Amino acid sequence: MNTYFNASAFLSAFPPLLTRLPYTLGIVLESVVLGMFIGILLTCLGRSRNRLIKMIVTGYVWLMRGTPLLLLLFISYYALPALLASLGIGVDSDDPLVYALIAFALSLSAFFEEMMRAGFDAVSEG
Repeated sequence: MNTYFNASAFLSAFPPLLTRLPYTLGIVLESVVLGMFIGILLTCLGRSRNRLIKMIVTGYVWLMRGTPLLLLLFISYYALPALLASLGIGVDSDDPLVYALIAFALSLSAFFEEMMRAGFDAVSEG
């Protein structure tokens, strides 16, 4: 039977992938923690009585949830340093892991905000 899966190519590429596993797990753990912290902050801000703050939080969540993660990665790696440089803020890090962490945390924060908002709304007053 002819298949497109080449087991020998997969097995030869697997050990180099395992060497990068700690980086992947580190990015995931750090972005989840940072995203959860930002999501809690957004949930608290979104529950305020100020309409402007509510609209800003709602717009942020709508934008981040609707933007593909790959686009956020490109924006954080290519556009964010240029934006910060134009504002006069120097960026010392050329490490792509930092920009990946920023993109993942911003994306996850919108999802965490939605989960926590739904949890708060599910509890009845009284």
